[in-house]
Amino acid sequence: MDLSGVSNVDAQSIALVSVSARQIELAKSPDGARSVATSIINDVYANWNKSQISCLNQLWTGESHWNFQAHNYRSGAQGIAQALPPTK
Repeated sequence: MDLSGVSNVDAQSIALVSVSARQIELAKSPDGARSVATSIINDVYANWNKSQISCLNQLWTGESHWNFQAHNYRSGAQGIAQALPPTK
């Protein structure tokens, strides 16, 4: 990797990019997407319980089978959550 144009790179920033890249790769499979979602829920929504995570799992399994490339051709909804508009 060429870092000649970068004036300051710290280890924390590199670690954050590494974790983000790993999550993106994991989320490309249904099991990986579930794992990433659970990790995000635990980090951001610490007050959620297993019942709420189970409901989300059931909802998104029904919507897209946790396929990040899911597309509803009738409505135009896309992604795991079947967002409409897809930019959500």
